[in-house]
Amino acid sequence: MVRRLRRISILLLLAIGFDRVYRSTLVGLVGEWLSSPESSYGLILAGTAIVVAFQRWPQFVTASTAEGRGLAGLGFAASGGLLFVVGQLGADLFLTRVSFVLLASGALWALTGPSAMRIMAAPLAFLLIAIPLPTLVVNEITLPLQLAASQVAETTLAMASVPVFRDGNLLVLPSATLQVAEAC
Repeated sequence: MVRRLRRISILLLLAIGFDRVYRSTLVGLVGEWLSSPESSYGLILAGTAIVVAFQRWPQFVTASTAEGRGLAGLGFAASGGLLFVVGQLGADLFLTRVSFVLLASGALWALTGPSAMRIMAAPLAFLLIAIPLPTLVVNEITLPLQLAASQVAETTLAMASVPVFRDGNLLVLPSATLQVAEAC
């Protein structure tokens, strides 16, 4: 009974600490998911993570009581905390958001052990994937893909004997000018 009370009090203190430190970060993340069409996939992934975590909860409880704690989780949690500090100092939202998942994973690992952590690995991975990449990274990836799509369209139209002139991502046809969108 005493061990259970101690574990519950530790979890309560961790939850209060996470709330104090990460509230504005998580509110901003959810706001981005709700307002940005490019980031709205995060809502689906976060919901999926919650559903999968609830489905795995009985296995998780069994695994966390059957095995000791994982000390390696403390190192994982410390790296998440360090990443948060770096993200705050550099005003980088991406790093602070990723640090939440790392710190939560490390705390979970340290409190419940590696077997229980493996059970919750998929929901945590879903949360990590739900974090939108920085705009600089997205632009570095999408611009070359946009130009490649323009080249493919130009080649396809030319093979179909349609006169076309390509200027970057613009395709000039005799009757219209088309632009390859960023999503392509």
